[in-house]
Amino acid sequence: MRFILSILLIANFISCTNNNTKSENKSIAVGDSLAEIAFLDSIDMPCIYNDSVKKDFTFENELEEVVIVSYKNVRTFTQNKSKEKNEIIKNGKIHFKNFKEKLILKQNEIDSLKKKLFNYSRQSDIISSADCYFPRHCIYFMGKKQKVIAYLEICFECSKYESNNPDLKILCWNQFDILKNFLKNCGVKEGFDINSMDPNSSKK
Repeated sequence: MRFILSILLIANFISCTNNNTKSENKSIAVGDSLAEIAFLDSIDMPCIYNDSVKKDFTFENELEEVVIVSYKNVRTFTQNKSKEKNEIIKNGKIHFKNFKEKLILKQNEIDSLKKKLFNYSRQSDIISSADCYFPRHCIYFMGKKQKVIAYLEICFECSKYESNNPDLKILCWNQFDILKNFLKNCGVKEGFDINSMDPNSSKK
């Protein structure tokens, strides 16, 4: 019996090691764009902060406002009662509108967000995929006539995100906590308690 348990433990260790060293990005079709979904492994993913980085969004000239939302229910990729998929955007406009909170950022908050996104890098290139994705928050970058220029949807529970723009990436593990605190400081109160929302509720 001890021999069998030893074999199982060794096999499990090898499996975990292989999963943690795999580099992978996944892309899925969402709305009108091809959105990247990335999951950052917790192993060897420290953030490196560089205060000297000064960078604007590539779509800065089009940007009218930045909006943060929290969802009433977790967005899923399945169809709802009206047989429409829960896409984030459709025809350039916000499609999934099941919001519990909606906040428009001030200019100083937008400047702070840029630092949270652009001033961090990572020491490791370990990126792996995960089955878990229960997003509860999204940051919309809006242009004229309420057109969605870009978005960054975040699942803090699974340390995973979805974006349709290469500017908007979460590169290191601690950045999820940094962005979570940023959202809270901006006034977002909902969606952080993973027990308060049913991942399957948006299917109903």
